Amino acid sequence: GKPLAGADIVYLPAPHATIFGPPPTAKADTSGAFTRLLPFGAGQLLAWDNDSKAFANPQPVDITSTDDQTIDIELALSGEAQGTVVDQAGSPVAGVYMRLDHTNGDGDMCESITDASGQFDCTMLTGGEYRATVTPSPGARQAFAPASGELPTIRVPSSGTATGIQLAIKDERVVIRGAVVDDAGTALADVYVEAMAPGDS
Repeated sequence: GKPLAGADIVYLPAPHATIFGPPPTAKADTSGAFTRLLPFGAGQLLAWDNDSKAFANPQPVDITSTDDQTIDIELALSGEAQGTVVDQAGSPVAGVYMRLDHTNGDGDMCESITDASGQFDCTMLTGGEYRATVTPSPGARQAFAPASGELPTIRVPSSGTATGIQLAIKDERVVIRGAVVDDAGTALADVYVEAMAPGDS
């Protein structure tokens, strides 16, 4: 129940509603209070604070009159997962992309890039069971294979941190070198080249 200064609040209208311009936003002041003019009708408030790594479930609102309303929002969700990505030999793997996806399919997820020590910090989760994926980069379509078996399912608390997680992968990467030319054999500069694994689309 402690006031949280600097939290971000954004209003999202109902799907069928029409508003012009960006969604109304606000930021909590030093007492945790915020003020925002909202359009008539149903919508919801989203709130989060990056510094405390916490957020709230969407808060329904329904504006039916010009009377002021007081709405308290509790940033009760702060699930976090910390761990390390290692290779087959147990050595840290730096600079790879890891992602956690809620196994219940509700879309809750987080993502992180491992640091020089292979460590990751994945924040702002609702909590529950998560499936881990590790790829060379955020846009890569092919994930690293597990070093053995399958990557573990990770249980994250709704408010707290799951620590000591280790994701062991087969860090097998190759370098492809070549040249791009036109039909006359002239080299072409600034051409984007993407390598795709069989079956990717």
